[in-house]
Amino acid sequence: MTVPISDTVRHPHTLHHLAREFSRALSGMIVTECYSQESGTVVVAFEEAGKGIPSRVFVECTVQRTPTAIMMRPDAHRAKVNVRDVLPLLIGDVFREARAAENDRILTLVFDNSSLHCVLFTGQHANVIHCNAAGYVVDVLLRPRKGVAARYNIGEEFHAATPVAIRRLADMPTVAVRTALARSEWQCTLHQAMCIAQSLNIDSTVTVESLPETSVSALEECAVQVFTESRSQRTFIHRTDASGMVHIGFASIEENTQARGEYLTCNDAVRWLVIEYRKRAKYENLHTALYQHLSKTRQKLLHALDQMQHDEESRSKATVYKHWAELLLAQPDVHLQPGFEVTVHDWDGMERIIPLDAKLNLAQNAQHYFSKVRSMNDAARIRAERIPLYHQRLANAEQSLTLLAEHPPLTTLTQMQKELLPKHESKDSQKSAEGKFREFDLGEGYTLFVGKNAQNNDELTMRFAKPNDYWMHARGVGGSHTVLKGGGGKKPPKNILEKAAQITAYYSQARNAKYTPVIYTPKKNVRKPKGANVGAVVVDREDVIMVEPKLPAGAIE
Repeated sequence: MTVPISDTVRHPHTLHHLAREFSRALSGMIVTECYSQESGTVVVAFEEAGKGIPSRVFVECTVQRTPTAIMMRPDAHRAKVNVRDVLPLLIGDVFREARAAENDRILTLVFDNSSLHCVLFTGQHANVIHCNAAGYVVDVLLRPRKGVAARYNIGEEFHAATPVAIRRLADMPTVAVRTALARSEWQCTLHQAMCIAQSLNIDSTVTVESLPETSVSALEECAVQVFTESRSQRTFIHRTDASGMVHIGFASIEENTQARGEYLTCNDAVRWLVIEYRKRAKYENLHTALYQHLSKTRQKLLHALDQMQHDEESRSKATVYKHWAELLLAQPDVHLQPGFEVTVHDWDGMERIIPLDAKLNLAQNAQHYFSKVRSMNDAARIRAERIPLYHQRLANAEQSLTLLAEHPPLTTLTQMQKELLPKHESKDSQKSAEGKFREFDLGEGYTLFVGKNAQNNDELTMRFAKPNDYWMHARGVGGSHTVLKGGGGKKPPKNILEKAAQITAYYSQARNAKYTPVIYTPKKNVRKPKGANVGAVVVDREDVIMVEPKLPAGAIE
């Protein structure tokens, strides 16, 4: 869902008022700091000279992040990491005034020795451009090598890219009324244009040429009034239109919309809109992340329950295998090796054909069937433990999805994030772990990550794992690499090693064995020879633990 905030934060009407307010508030102040900690955003710190207690004001200009805007702030937090100093030649310059371009979304900050052009367009033309007193570009915020040392001319460089020529409605006969009013010399916002047309009972979507001259004249007269009122107003009101879009209201013609708040400065109105946009964007991003996580969890649980139901239906095979094993042991010569099948008489005298492993004799085939029966019974026991837990987790996931559908407040979403989203699911770690590897919380601060395929194993072992993490693999058979994180590099306790080894064995070709040997070692002892196949590694030193392949109770495969 699109966050319903209009672009009036960078409209020429807004910049006209911001220029006046910037000139009044910053005049005579010195630039002491200039830095960027988000792409396309610059923060300029101004300090008032000659005062016992320094008075600081910050100007934040965003030209790449939505919404594109410029505003004054009483404070600004400079991060300790991922921050860089920019526009160094601006430091120490004294601010004189701000000027808004008449027909473009450009606000220029004029200093004693230079000027800073904040170009609030969208796309590739948006930028912050620092020019010297002679008008030559000395630095830019984005694309630092493009245009430096060239003479900067606002009109020549940007008017062609942004067709906002000074003209009347008659100059745009084939353009819709609302668009023509926005492109006219009166620079109406689209919302104002629709309000003007509505006040005159004119459809704002029709073309100018379809209207009689009297209607066009009436539109222009009303636009002049709106322009004059917009430029002279001293209070600024947020208004919400019928679609839910929030605007900065400039004229009385907009009074038919719902008022959200009134401000004495345009800067405060812009700040509120920008902060509101960011809050809504944060809410929607978190809402989407929770919905995707819960939907994925729900789908996994449904698939697991369906699979367990299918396994339960096939449990009858255990009875058949046990019967076959008993019949094979009842034969006169159990050391006979008859081939791929044998025909025997059942207890009721009927003939039965039993499939065999041709490499084994009758007794060995019987033990093989008994082993299958034990594995099936163990699997049935594990399923009996898991099914109630899976149903409970499914009910919790569906309850949370129902709550999300009601769009609860941000505090509720934040609490859900702490409870539901994995601790590794931050923006940075999510790219490296979550979604790429299976993940199991083993308690006591330990987490086991499991590879999903050969290529995934390589990434887990050679890029994700740290030297002191513990690496595991089922010995002598194919299977997933696993990496145990936690413990600060110390050897994990025996109970954690056993849990991790059981999961490692489960995700191997020895899943159905009674016991499986699993090797473990610090990842620094694992290397990949040059030219080795995908997923192939060499272990220089290892320990072995014997475990039963299984997942923790309640875990999702």
